[in-house]
Amino acid sequence: MRPYDGYSDEAMADPTADCREIINNSDFDIEGGSFWLRYIIVRNSDVANDAVLELYDQDEGVAVGANKRGEFDVPAGATTVLDIPAPGIKFDKNCTAGITGATGTIAAYAIHAGGYIVGGM
Repeated sequence: MRPYDGYSDEAMADPTADCREIINNSDFDIEGGSFWLRYIIVRNSDVANDAVLELYDQDEGVAVGANKRGEFDVPAGATTVLDIPAPGIKFDKNCTAGITGATGTIAAYAIHAGGYIVGGM
């Protein structure tokens, strides 16, 4: 088990158009391990609209419903910190996300997430 964390370098889009990595350059299936998400810090800079961040276990691209791992609310104009109880949420391929209906604004560098990797290199 080894710690793993990072940040997003792209703004979040509607997942029906494009899911984007929440940890830049992550690709767990190539590394041969599983990532367990334990925390996420996300800022919604839109002061008028709440956002719903949807998480997927897939590479970047159009969301596939079967790959959805959860979602959580990010209130307007707020930073949300989500601590996920052990063992966390498991991702075998990649950890990507989008915001429902592209409502709210989660800009590039506005997500930091981490946890640990089991197995792999």
